[in-house]
Amino acid sequence: MKNNDNNTTKKTIKRIDPSSSGDTSVMPNRQPMNRPPQKSFKRKQSPIRKQRIIAVLILLLTLYIVISLLIAGFIYFSFNKVSNNTQLYSLQLKYDGKRVHSFETTEVNNSYGLYVPFGKLSEICELSIVGDSETVIIIIRPNGGSIVCKNNSSLVYINDNSVRLSSPILFGSDDYLIPVELVKTYMIGIDITYDDDNMICVISRNADDENITLKMLLPTELDKTYFPDSYKNP
Repeated sequence: MKNNDNNTTKKTIKRIDPSSSGDTSVMPNRQPMNRPPQKSFKRKQSPIRKQRIIAVLILLLTLYIVISLLIAGFIYFSFNKVSNNTQLYSLQLKYDGKRVHSFETTEVNNSYGLYVPFGKLSEICELSIVGDSETVIIIIRPNGGSIVCKNNSSLVYINDNSVRLSSPILFGSDDYLIPVELVKTYMIGIDITYDDDNMICVISRNADDENITLKMLLPTELDKTYFPDSYKNP
């Protein structure tokens, strides 16, 4: 009897299904919401800003092209110019009125001016030369003085006095090229004439002319010697 009482006292506990009853106190399990993927939006540039960038690039490109053309033009004209003179003369050497040598304009003109080959000039003048590949001395015979010349330099020393020419002395492979300016300005006893109608420069000398000499140049004045106070008052 005791067992029956225990059985009667036991209560059967049933799990209540919330979905089957009207009880709303128990919330059902919710499934996570699937959100659609968000699209990445690119920031669009303003049309005005884009036009400004294009204009700046075009301006820089134009400046680059202009500068390149200027540099190329400068290099081209520097290497292809024939002479600094607007008028080009051919050259003739005469002795006692007879023509000894003739040169076309392309033979005696270069980017510096009009030149005469020393070897040809020495045939009508009493000139000799000594030196090496860097420095030579033009000697005026007899006892007429000397001219010290350096290769590709416009600085010469006439009787030990420095003179700056407008054109340099050029050492060629076969001969030395002397500016006509040097002969005309500093050598006495050589006649140089210019025929502007026929564009001919004539360097001439007669057998009965006096000996060739160099133009007298006054030495450059030296600055006064400076002595420090410690030297004056020991």
